[in-house]
Amino acid sequence: MMELHNRVFNKSIVILLILLNTGLTLVASPYPSKWEREEFIGATDTHYYTYLTKRYLPGSYYMYTDSTFLLKIQIQGDKTIESNIVRVVNHIDETSYGDWIHSEKIAPIFNVDEYLSKEGVYRAFPGNDLFYDFNLSLADNELSINDENRFVMLDSVSLQGFLKIDWEEIDFGVHYLLRVSSYFKVKEKYYFVIQYGHGGDMDFFQDIITMDADKVKAAIKMARKKK
Repeated sequence: MMELHNRVFNKSIVILLILLNTGLTLVASPYPSKWEREEFIGATDTHYYTYLTKRYLPGSYYMYTDSTFLLKIQIQGDKTIESNIVRVVNHIDETSYGDWIHSEKIAPIFNVDEYLSKEGVYRAFPGNDLFYDFNLSLADNELSINDENRFVMLDSVSLQGFLKIDWEEIDFGVHYLLRVSSYFKVKEKYYFVIQYGHGGDMDFFQDIITMDADKVKAAIKMARKKK
């Protein structure tokens, strides 16, 4: 019996040495996860338009798929009216050493510029530095402005209604990201991009929250009011 154990042990050592000599590394597979990144394009009086890129990671470090849509969203009620597929790209590392192959799954047939021009979309650029302009924060799961005072624009219940999130499931000790990543202003509306999730091989999302300019200006005034 001892001789059999020795043979098994010696065989295991040989296999390990072969793996080491060939440069192979044993890496645990990541969990399947999904990312959703939403980029603001512009708006009209009644709708706003975004790129929504969905990335599906199937539980491998060596392949994932990006699907990008152009969304038309009704400002009143924040309801998606149209979802137009723009492109789908497969990414595969064929050797596991960074030799990535990127291939389009569908031919790009949707003309973005023509569509936005026809819709009469006013293109927008990101606002200036958030912390300089508004001192925006998501402290205590609330969207707030901090200056002389802290003024809450959206409480946790209202904010949660906009986001794909369950506060009770969040482990903030594991580098959980929850922040305002950018904002845009078109006419009398503000659009705040909220970014949240772990990233890496765990879920990650971005969502856009709209607010009337009057409400934002009133919040700024209250935050700057000296006690």
